[in-house]
Amino acid sequence: MASASKTLLIRLIGFVVYILIGGAIFMEIEKDNDTDATTNTFEDLQSKWIQKYNLSREIITELLQDYDEMRKNGAKPTWNFLNSVYFVLQLVTTIGYGNITPQTPSGQIFTIAYAVGGIPLTVLALKSIGELVNIALRTINRPLHIKLHTIQCNESSCDFLEKGNLAINSVSLILTWIIASATSASLTPEQSFISNVYSTFVTYSTVGFGDIIPFEEHKYVFLIIVLPGLSFMSSLINSIVAYVEKISLLNHNCFSIPKCLSAERASNSRISADNFQQETPNVNELAL
Repeated sequence: MASASKTLLIRLIGFVVYILIGGAIFMEIEKDNDTDATTNTFEDLQSKWIQKYNLSREIITELLQDYDEMRKNGAKPTWNFLNSVYFVLQLVTTIGYGNITPQTPSGQIFTIAYAVGGIPLTVLALKSIGELVNIALRTINRPLHIKLHTIQCNESSCDFLEKGNLAINSVSLILTWIIASATSASLTPEQSFISNVYSTFVTYSTVGFGDIIPFEEHKYVFLIIVLPGLSFMSSLINSIVAYVEKISLLNHNCFSIPKCLSAERASNSRISADNFQQETPNVNELAL
């Protein structure tokens, strides 16, 4: 119980510190772009229209609001079958760009009911995919573990398989990410490659800010590319969790690296000694 409480406390402190550090870094990076240029431009535009057309500020504001509402309504996609499937995929994967949303009360109520069942189902499906991929990778890595590491190293006291799974999943996700980003860049040449890399990662991590939407005009491509990325992301997260749990088990929550390493070596030595005793015949048996 004490060990679990200590682990929980450490993870909570790490989470809070990570959030605070991230906020400070983003503030420093983005604050130079945080100007009141939009306000100044709007005020300049109002002054020009007042002088040229003799319009009041209230009328100008109403006209601009009407135009903005008309532009928003015109930009909303129609609810054909492809766009509906596109919305459902955003909903159940929690990506949620916000470029297509239900506007009717019936649609909004159904969204709530559909998400309650769809999100857990999607999480379980992606989790099962990740676990299945990692089981397959462990089967592949096990002969390499015996051949390259040491035959005396027991899997329960060794993180070789977890490291292998983590490496393979990382490479798979990166390759899928690069392919998706390159495809997006070829279909939207007006966007920079960095923007495509960023929007693809935001999609695969299910953050879905909605500022840049990959494959918005090519929804078939989106439906084909997003699922493999989400599967590899789930598999990678599963392998990271397995690796962290194995490291925690091996180190027994110790904080001294030399102590942890010596404990692991001692554990491996005990296993090797046990294997040697099992393989060495008894002297009395030889005499018989």
